[in-house]
Amino acid sequence: MKKIVYISITPLIPFVQRYLRIQEVIDAGFDVEYWDLSNIYFAGRAFPGSLARKYVRQIDSLFALKDRLKHEDLKKTIFVLQVNFEWRVLTLYLMMSYFDCKTVFFPWVTHVRKPLPARIIANLRVNKFFSAYLRTIAIFIKKIGFVKKYNLVFVTGRLGREAYKDHDLVVDINYLDYDQYLASIGRIERIVHGDYCVFLDEGCVDNPSVKFFKLKEMDPEKFYGALRRFFDHVEKTLNLEVVIAAHPGIEYDKSIFGNRKVYEGKTCELVKDASLVITQSSTATSFAVFNEKPLLFVYTDEYALIRKANFQTLGFLAHELGARSYNIDLDKELEPLESPVVDHLLYDGYKYTNFTSEDTKDKRSEKIIVKSFMEL
Repeated sequence: MKKIVYISITPLIPFVQRYLRIQEVIDAGFDVEYWDLSNIYFAGRAFPGSLARKYVRQIDSLFALKDRLKHEDLKKTIFVLQVNFEWRVLTLYLMMSYFDCKTVFFPWVTHVRKPLPARIIANLRVNKFFSAYLRTIAIFIKKIGFVKKYNLVFVTGRLGREAYKDHDLVVDINYLDYDQYLASIGRIERIVHGDYCVFLDEGCVDNPSVKFFKLKEMDPEKFYGALRRFFDHVEKTLNLEVVIAAHPGIEYDKSIFGNRKVYEGKTCELVKDASLVITQSSTATSFAVFNEKPLLFVYTDEYALIRKANFQTLGFLAHELGARSYNIDLDKELEPLESPVVDHLLYDGYKYTNFTSEDTKDKRSEKIIVKSFMEL
């Protein structure tokens, strides 16, 4: 059986483990290792939520990486590179090309905020002119052939296929959330009985990444106060109970939401049976698209000012999906609420552009991934 080696500049975290379907690959009988290069690129930095698994290998220098590659059976090993090509990882890519490694790439979906590994490398502060110079050099080195193309790229949606159309082997899969949606279709058990609305908390106040990236903190009293007032408004106007889909990794004091019900690890199921979904820039907004649920986007003045990237994503999503966004700031008078409607044409366009394809919309991705690894 072939060996699958995942190479990343960050430790293994739960999202990456799920995104790469690592457990499913192990269950299929492959010998799996995860090479953690974080000590090379982020020495001394602590990563929240790192997983300890017996297949994780810590590699502390590029010399150690080169030595490992020398001793691998390269004909029987597939390397899954979990970092986008750019100048800061040029040496890594040159090394993989020098050894003629068989490489596979899972691109991150580009319509949503970047997940932790991509955000970390994007937050490395380098003079923008010097960075542009190095980026140009890296692109030139790749263009003249010193960096080989991936042997296989897994893509989601039309955007993914378009981005890697110059590669010989491009395989359509579904985004992780879409696979989770497929798994939920046949379930009939309801978590909440009766009509309700679910709020997808993105953790913009208490998210661990706020401290990790040393972001400016929001005023929790103002933000949660605005949310509570808006939830009261929704319950009174639309006659819907508001429940909360918790952000993973946050320990909640339920009083911040007005003692409303808070559910952990049940976002997909909650959206499936909801009558309405309230969101901001959460990646879980996609569950509302898959289940064709009406959407309301909410923000405050402080959110728009301090969480600019999130606010831009919010505006993009609202536009793409034909949904309204509400400024619920405590200083603002709440606008009248009307039950939103779903624009099925926009929802379908967004879904097939980013998350799935006509060929894979009814298939589970892990089977496609395992089959592709066996045939590579």
